[in-house]
Amino acid sequence: MQGPVVKETLPIPPAIQEKLDRSGGLKGLISRLPDDKELVNLVEVHYALSDLIRMKILHLLTLQPLLCLRYQGNNLNF
Repeated sequence: MQGPVVKETLPIPPAIQEKLDRSGGLKGLISRLPDDKELVNLVEVHYALSDLIRMKILHLLTLQPLLCLRYQGNNLNF
């Protein structure tokens, strides 16, 4: 049996607290977030880029222009 979970709140370092205060506190910071539609678009982009094969293709394209090809295993097929 485990004992009770103790949650300790640590103080915010002064330099970070100053910047937070200049931003209008937590409410001001939250108000600067993009709207939900824009965040959903970003989520979709990140999801698309989370695939290993897609990332390999993107990295290959940064090295040089490529034709439309099929990547299979360690082989690139035209």
